[in-house]
Amino acid sequence: MSYNTSKQNKKSRKRTSNLPPSFPSDKYGIDVIPGRKGFLSNTSADAYRVALETSYEGFVSDNHFEGCQEKEIQKSLSVMDDAGLFRFDITQPFGLGSKCAKTYVSRCLLGEEGTTYRYLGLRMFSHPWNGYHGASGVASDTELHDAIKTISKLNLKLEERTKSLLPKLMDKRTRRGINAHDAIKGRSKFDVALINKMDSSEELKAEPSFGGARCSVSWHADSSLEHYSTIAVYQTIVGDDTRQKKSAIDPRSSWSVALRVLHNAEGPAAASVVKTDSTTSVSSNAPPILTSLPSGSAYFLLDDFNHHHQHAVIAPSSSTQSVRFSSTHRLLREGGNVSFILQRCATACSNFHRKGPKIWRSEQLLLTEIETEWLRQFYIQGEGNKRLLWKWWGKPICQLFSYWSKLEDRTKQVINLLISAAKGRCTNNNIFATKNDERKAKKAFNSINDIVERSKISCAKECLYDPFASLLEDRATMRKLWADREKDHVFTRVGTDYRPIPFPVEFGACNQRKKSDNDCIFQSSMVGGSPKDLQHIAYDIRAFGQFFISTDIAKIPQETSILNTQSSLSRKKDTAITEIGHNVDEKWTGWKTHQFGLEMQRPWAALALDKKKTIETRSYKLPPDLMNKKIEVLETEVGTVGVSELENIIEDENLFKSIDRIGWLVVDRIIEYASREHFEADEGKHLVKSDSVYGWHDGKTKVIYGWVIGQCGRYTDEKNRVVNLTRRMRSLFQITYGDPTGDTKIGKPNENRKKRTTKDQGKVHSGAVKKKKRRF
Repeated sequence: MSYNTSKQNKKSRKRTSNLPPSFPSDKYGIDVIPGRKGFLSNTSADAYRVALETSYEGFVSDNHFEGCQEKEIQKSLSVMDDAGLFRFDITQPFGLGSKCAKTYVSRCLLGEEGTTYRYLGLRMFSHPWNGYHGASGVASDTELHDAIKTISKLNLKLEERTKSLLPKLMDKRTRRGINAHDAIKGRSKFDVALINKMDSSEELKAEPSFGGARCSVSWHADSSLEHYSTIAVYQTIVGDDTRQKKSAIDPRSSWSVALRVLHNAEGPAAASVVKTDSTTSVSSNAPPILTSLPSGSAYFLLDDFNHHHQHAVIAPSSSTQSVRFSSTHRLLREGGNVSFILQRCATACSNFHRKGPKIWRSEQLLLTEIETEWLRQFYIQGEGNKRLLWKWWGKPICQLFSYWSKLEDRTKQVINLLISAAKGRCTNNNIFATKNDERKAKKAFNSINDIVERSKISCAKECLYDPFASLLEDRATMRKLWADREKDHVFTRVGTDYRPIPFPVEFGACNQRKKSDNDCIFQSSMVGGSPKDLQHIAYDIRAFGQFFISTDIAKIPQETSILNTQSSLSRKKDTAITEIGHNVDEKWTGWKTHQFGLEMQRPWAALALDKKKTIETRSYKLPPDLMNKKIEVLETEVGTVGVSELENIIEDENLFKSIDRIGWLVVDRIIEYASREHFEADEGKHLVKSDSVYGWHDGKTKVIYGWVIGQCGRYTDEKNRVVNLTRRMRSLFQITYGDPTGDTKIGKPNENRKKRTTKDQGKVHSGAVKKKKRRF
């Protein structure tokens, strides 16, 4: 039959669901509008039976579920409880960017290896039926393994019962005139059991539809399930002297399951309706029903019942103190198993040789999915959850991190390809530091040009650069929202075991994996990964997309991101300047278009700005394009003689540690000292004594260049913020100002600096107005 094969089931998903028959309300004189006294319970024998045969066709209950011993089930649940498996969830019902909420019910998920269940913005990771288990309480691993095995046996019994019920439902529907191929579409199989533990606490919210009765689980239809799959629920009730037995069916003193009709609440057509908890969307053709079942019972939502109905759990009155365990057995969609995402990752990584907008988009979406739907979901649930699951889940989580890292590296390769291609399209060779750089850029341009021609792209900027930048911006937004989620106030009201584990990634460092003593993974990224970094990178890509079109050398973008950097933690101070663009010569055209700073150690920087040192001496010429141009003074601490104390690229907190932008100067001419006599004659101007290591050394020194300082000045007011310093030649650094995604601008510092009047300046120098000097 069709409900026994997954192949037939997949084909049948394309067909429309069968809406439940209408309840004959006129015949029974029942008010079916929710919120009034029109609720049917299994104490209303005749009308309740008719409701099950019409609007609630597909709901079946067994007051005593045969095939398993209730005492054995209860013992197993007790072992699982002692082991700490039942945990409250911190959900985010309305998605990223909304408030988080702690559930009233504690839960655990059991299932086939690699299964997960996603609900209300949270992905639960299962304890495998036959896998490794980590007990955190008094139960041993062996006891826990046996307990979970018992639930696995219950799963098989519920599958058998489902298999016997589906043909009866199909027979009933075919007698009503429904085609046999459409009558039943679901399978009699379950791969997970979501077990809920709930008590009749006074903290539970009142449910208006039931006259103020307390609702343990509010109205919902189960999500993330294979379409047309049956849901089976086994319940057992403990902790009350007057246990809910077969005779105890009074809804006021019993745990009850409420049902109501809501067409397309779930299933293949669910996207076509607005999901709401409002009673205005509930069908007016049928009254909601209330079913009280004894301990040791089971009920089934067969085939497409979950598509067109919602259910809730109503707690007994406060005078009845009991705990209800409900083992909810379900069949997940294919994407809910980690093996599915791992296979997608393997396929994507095997296609890295392919290039083009479609393949790049699929890779970026997969990268975001791995991070937001799997890795971050695992770590946000806290150390307690990780400790319980790591024995089995450690391996697939490590595999996901490995693929995530490969896709991050792939992202950097695509970024570099796009930027290099834009440079390679330019006919001006002066933008390249070396011939090798030029060859790489031309090769990148040929690659992009091939993609443009092969894909029949009309505009590379609109079809390649901008879409890729948008994907990075989306990931930046995602990471910002996840950071906000991890800081939600709800985590301050739970135990430390429930609080998020920081996402174990060090962005911008060398690509390697480390393990700490508690198996926490640190997977590095070759791309700056903070939301701010990704925004910078996206900004650069869009700018180079525009440059790809214009190729105007005067409009070559000023890179604001950290594309070619490594973490300062992984760089050594004595590393040679080998990065691309850090050893440009004096003919580089960038000298004309960017702003620069000069590294000067104390006390020489201050002496120059106080006009006590009017010549700065160097062993190299100042690039001609910097003559008569303002150069910022980057003052550093006294360090090793003749060795720069700065990294090749400086950003973030490193800008504040040992550098101070104290002012600016203008070099108006260069003196070439070709002899000791000439050099020492100007000692009063350059202040370099004859015995200094920076002085003239016969047999070694051939020439010393004197940079004659013309105008200069100190910064006394607020300076334009710097986000990056990049070494371009010896002690000359290219400066990136401000934030391209924020309110500040990229440009020369004078553009945003407040001008002072002569009167104001006089006040500053006289001490009437004292302003603390700001560094970066």
